[in-house]
Amino acid sequence: MKNARISRRTLTNTKSSSFLAILGLGNEFNGDDAAGVCVARALQERVPASSRVLIIDAGLAPENFTATLRRFHPALVIMVDAVDMGEIPGSIACLQWWEGKGWSGSTHTLPPNVLAEFLIRELGCRILLLAIQVSQTAFDTPLSEPVKKAVETVVRELSGWISEQ
Repeated sequence: MKNARISRRTLTNTKSSSFLAILGLGNEFNGDDAAGVCVARALQERVPASSRVLIIDAGLAPENFTATLRRFHPALVIMVDAVDMGEIPGSIACLQWWEGKGWSGSTHTLPPNVLAEFLIRELGCRILLLAIQVSQTAFDTPLSEPVKKAVETVVRELSGWISEQ
């Protein structure tokens, strides 16, 4: 399993002058499924406002933000999502968007891989998926400890990379 540190190496292929969009996906009411949303919210608080970085808490319907993304015209879109990859809870993978095809348990109105294909076709951007392995997704439960730590790691790594640009 890859960890979040790989994301810096993967991200270095994006020019520092390029526009970056980060989408946090998930259901904040279903335990670990809130991981992507938690990452987006933490980054919104931690990363200084910039004309080159757009951070969106996309929740359950990331497709509702396609017009915003079209106006922003990012070179890279990073989708952060909680998934069941069959790994140890809290594991983090930095993947190409197509590597997430076939994962079960998506709570989104549109599967992330379908959204990714649309964005690539419409915007000509690169898409990466930062996936966090869930432990539990029961209704009205908090993040599990392993996923909470993974969220903190992703926020630290992404905010560090953004600040270096």
